[in-house]
Amino acid sequence: MATKLETHRHWWVEHGHACGFTMIETLIALAIIGIVMAVAFPSYKSYQKSTLVAQCKADLNDIAMRLEKYKAFNYSYPWDLSELGSIPGDPWGNDYLYLELSNVNDKNGKVKQDLAGNKIKGKKPKARKKKNLKPLNSDYDLFSTGEDGLYRANLSASESLDDCIRADDGAFIGLAGDY
Repeated sequence: MATKLETHRHWWVEHGHACGFTMIETLIALAIIGIVMAVAFPSYKSYQKSTLVAQCKADLNDIAMRLEKYKAFNYSYPWDLSELGSIPGDPWGNDYLYLELSNVNDKNGKVKQDLAGNKIKGKKPKARKKKNLKPLNSDYDLFSTGEDGLYRANLSASESLDDCIRADDGAFIGLAGDY
């Protein structure tokens, strides 16, 4: 015996009506999906960015601890990060940048270079600066160039706002724009 629904469906088809969704029902469903996507996509991008920043902060903390351990055994910070062994790249695919600020010559007496690769001629390396143009750190600079891969010495420059930095001799680790 046919159910009421099957009987109704047969009557509907026999009288020239097709089964399926109408154009309006389809458009309403697409509009609802579009609204959900418009709300969900920015939230997802924000979550993704905060995850990358959290990874960068964790990496900077780890590298800073390794630098302090190196200093405890060698009485000075290393000339570059390669002396610490394997250092991961930042979450955006760039290298972490490091500049030891207390010495101008490396352990072999060679003249050091600043972050841009310029040779330092007997003067203190050019350190990254706060918005008030004072150095961020007194021991070393350690940072990631962020998503755009660019940086400037001054944190107030637009290229520096997305950098993940270590500042105030390690008291702050986070985005330069939040500092």
